Amino acid sequence: MARTTAQFLYPTTKPIWSTTTTRASRYCCRTTPTRTLRRSPGALGDEVSPFFDDRAPRGHAPAARDIRYNGGLPGWTSFLLAAHPMNRFTSFLRAFVVALAAVALMEIVRQAVFKPVLGFSPKVMPGLVAVMLAAWFGGGKAGLIAAAINVLMLWCYHGGHIHFEVLRVDRQVRLVMFFTIGVFISLLVEALQSARQRAEARQRELEAEIAEREKVEQVNQVVSSRLRGIMDNTPTVIFIKDLQGRYVTVNRRFRDLCDRSQVLGCTDSELFPAEVAARLQANDHQVRETVQAIEFEEEVPHKGHARTYVAVKFPIFDSAGRIAAIGGISTDITERKRATDALEAEQEMLRHTIQSQDHERQLIAYEIHDGLIQYVTGALMQLEAMDAAGLPERNRDTLQSVVGIMRRAVDEGRRLMEGIRTPVLDGLGVVAAIENLIDEEERAHVEVEFVKDDSLGRMDPQIEEAVYRIAQEAFTNIGKHSQASKVRIELQRTGDKVHLEVRDWGVGFTPPARINGSVHGLRGMMERARIAGGTCAIDSAPDAGTRVVVDLPYVGQEAGACAEAAAPHAAEHPGPNGNGQGGA
Repeated sequence: MARTTAQFLYPTTKPIWSTTTTRASRYCCRTTPTRTLRRSPGALGDEVSPFFDDRAPRGHAPAARDIRYNGGLPGWTSFLLAAHPMNRFTSFLRAFVVALAAVALMEIVRQAVFKPVLGFSPKVMPGLVAVMLAAWFGGGKAGLIAAAINVLMLWCYHGGHIHFEVLRVDRQVRLVMFFTIGVFISLLVEALQSARQRAEARQRELEAEIAEREKVEQVNQVVSSRLRGIMDNTPTVIFIKDLQGRYVTVNRRFRDLCDRSQVLGCTDSELFPAEVAARLQANDHQVRETVQAIEFEEEVPHKGHARTYVAVKFPIFDSAGRIAAIGGISTDITERKRATDALEAEQEMLRHTIQSQDHERQLIAYEIHDGLIQYVTGALMQLEAMDAAGLPERNRDTLQSVVGIMRRAVDEGRRLMEGIRTPVLDGLGVVAAIENLIDEEERAHVEVEFVKDDSLGRMDPQIEEAVYRIAQEAFTNIGKHSQASKVRIELQRTGDKVHLEVRDWGVGFTPPARINGSVHGLRGMMERARIAGGTCAIDSAPDAGTRVVVDLPYVGQEAGACAEAAAPHAAEHPGPNGNGQGGA
């Protein structure tokens, strides 16, 4: 059992409380601001507080909402409204007024129309019509009241003389039959009215649903039109295939590619050569197997020429989560691929040119060492032997002058050979070669800090050559332009990269937007880094120094094999201090 309290506000604005007890009630009632009840024909027209809340927790007011009903509220709400005596009296009074009006109307019609016009005054038919009108406009209760009023009128005013052509029964039975027919008519009319109301409500629901669907359809048409506009005006190829490989959606670019107006429903085998169709179908199969988006590079013929596309193919799922189609977005990269191929060919040519230059430099260095320096060294040794053997005093000064010139020639040859191709790089690696450069810089009164990675090891000769030449060019620029007294060089391995950074604290400069070959040899450093597969960045500003940052791919090489290959040359060439075979 649950106790339910309802508040009703009548036109007097005085609250009237009604407390009822219902069995197994699951509802709670709360006091909330009143709302005007929306009335339909035959409904109560008082103000009712919308306090009803399904399963509302105690202490929480429900959301206010309009209560709408027709001929009484449904369920236990109508019971609450009908529970108060005043409400029952109002409902009965309204039904009585409607019934009385219907009976009076039909009595007027009987007296004013039937009797003067037709010459007779029927008693039963107007009463039944009054019952129907009362039930139609006032509900079943009004129909019952109208039937009772007609029975009372027949009994009192007509003396019970009701003439039936078919049935001949006494007066009491006739009145009971009339009342029964009235009740039946009332119930029938109420049922018809209820059915009509349900049909109208259903019709309104259908109209609202149709309007909503039309609105959704309009939105879908707008979205579809926009999507079609985007698809048809994009330079990329967009398509959707079903699981049988038939194209179900394509854009204008795809139709232009196929040179066909009818593409929908066709397969790859019908649009492209067999070899191309087989590759495309294999890619589609891979997407279905992996159930994820995959990027492919596909070649498709177009007007007698092969076009290269980067295609992203992806699965499209239905509402059940199953693959329903394969979508694809393909971008034409033919021109970009040609440019990439041309750039790679250019890089390969530059790489080959640099390798040839390095090889020629190495040969020139060998020729200088094995030819010129050896000859000059041999002549120097002979002159020194002659000086040791003793010469006349007048010839000794000349001989010593010639010996000094010969020694300077040997030093110049070694310096020239170091600039062309340092033997230290071939024999000991890039770390030792950079240390040799640092020694030369320190002799020029420049403080150099060298941060090196002891685990760097030997690398591919091309990488070592690029690192050394870039560091050498950076030191040359520092000596010519920087006016720096302190330099920091860092050589580290970071993952699969080798990192070189040369930093000075000199005058600096403003790097131009486009670096050409005349800017402090910067273009040469960048080209070497690019050909080696890396990058070279220049960071500088006036009075802020310069920083050269180089990242190259790390390609290791076993030191033993490299040292063994360079051993014969290292044995023949003098070291950085002038020692070795053939040294003066």
